[in-house]
Amino acid sequence: MKSHSKNILSLFGYDFANRLLGFVVTAYIARTFGVDGFGAINYGIAILAFMILFASPGVHIIGTRLVSQQIGGDAPLIRKITTVRFILAILLCAVVISASFLFIVSTELRFIVALYALSILPFAFQIEWFFQGKERIDIIGMNRFLATFVFTIAVFSLAKLTPSLFIVPISFFVSSVVNAAALFIAMKKKNAALDTGKSRVDSADFGSISWHSLLSQSLPVGLAGILAQIVLNLPVFLLGIFSTTTEIGNYSAASKIVFFLLAIDRAIYFLFYPLIARNFSLAPENVPAHVHRAVRYVFLAAVPLCIGGVILAEPIIHLIFGSGYGTAGVLLQILIFYFLFTILNSIFAYVLIAGGKEKRYSAITISISSVLIIVLIAATAWWSAFGAAVTMAAGEGIMMAVMFYEVKKIVGIKNYSFVLATLFSSAAMAVSIFSLRYNPIAAILIGIIIYCSCLVLFKGVTKNDLIFLKERLV
Repeated sequence: MKSHSKNILSLFGYDFANRLLGFVVTAYIARTFGVDGFGAINYGIAILAFMILFASPGVHIIGTRLVSQQIGGDAPLIRKITTVRFILAILLCAVVISASFLFIVSTELRFIVALYALSILPFAFQIEWFFQGKERIDIIGMNRFLATFVFTIAVFSLAKLTPSLFIVPISFFVSSVVNAAALFIAMKKKNAALDTGKSRVDSADFGSISWHSLLSQSLPVGLAGILAQIVLNLPVFLLGIFSTTTEIGNYSAASKIVFFLLAIDRAIYFLFYPLIARNFSLAPENVPAHVHRAVRYVFLAAVPLCIGGVILAEPIIHLIFGSGYGTAGVLLQILIFYFLFTILNSIFAYVLIAGGKEKRYSAITISISSVLIIVLIAATAWWSAFGAAVTMAAGEGIMMAVMFYEVKKIVGIKNYSFVLATLFSSAAMAVSIFSLRYNPIAAILIGIIIYCSCLVLFKGVTKNDLIFLKERLV
């Protein structure tokens, strides 16, 4: 099997298995420990999620770029990045544990937060970024599944011994240690070992990259990522202040469908980013073709999803969540364009980072996100969930446009003929499924057939595309 096919199957196959197993263990935890216990556990997870953002502020992204570009040997790169992450992890762990004992009244919740905080330590030794740079997505997926499996077994086993909530963060810590250790073992077994890694530059040369240089490259990316996550989670928080739980429920229902579709965004990060980073270093003349192809394929796949999502939003909401989510359909019609802008924005953002323009990427993300936060507050206060949805979609669209403008400065994209073919095919699909909108399953199946047929007719997909995909996937 070709490496591209193996990576795609691994990414989505292991991700599906992880989500399924995670759902099972989450349901078990929720039923075993009740609403209060489940809430306490998720509070600890939320704290850990923010710790992870600060414990690796873009260092892993820069590390992936360096591995892809083969800038230096493997050993000094892994030592340097792991050391930076471990120092940050120790500091964060000390701060969070101290704060939990100072500000959390509940003894049980205090210890849950402290136990989850300890998992940031093995996280520092986790080298997924290394395998991403080597384009070994199968190893990443396999080890993520192993960690989830270990966590599941530990929870079920320990729950039989004691009903304590502490077994959940303890199990998570154990699974984090197993994941970090398994990745190091896999690295040595797959000839990506510390002493055998071959590079374009001698491994000693990587020592010339100082700590200051590494952090100066990674911190802009990390700060931009932290701010982007704040923006992403802000609407629900603001709705809790300015609106009702009903509005939160409607917005959450619509956004969960969008976040599910954003699995495509994960593929861009794991598959496209290391590819484009390597080409910037080794074959810069190939970069424009790779970027054009990525934009084209994403556009061909995402636009019909958006058009179909607008038409089928209400029946899809009712099918998945029930008829009680009155305005969720309208919110989905708006947020579906957030999905389109996000995945296109991801391509442009990773091109900038791969091309060494991380400071420009950071400046764009931080400036637009800062304005977006202010607008979100006002829009949510005045128009509730509708205002939040419109602001999120519009803000992402503006950011995508600015990123595209920056990418055009370093990568020329001149052929846009695929845009008209995609729009014409999507319009034909929309007409064909409109009358079937209250039968979403039939509408989706017929829509796919009509869209693909028109795409071939309007030459949105050519024989060369099929040959290209066959060469890389079959």
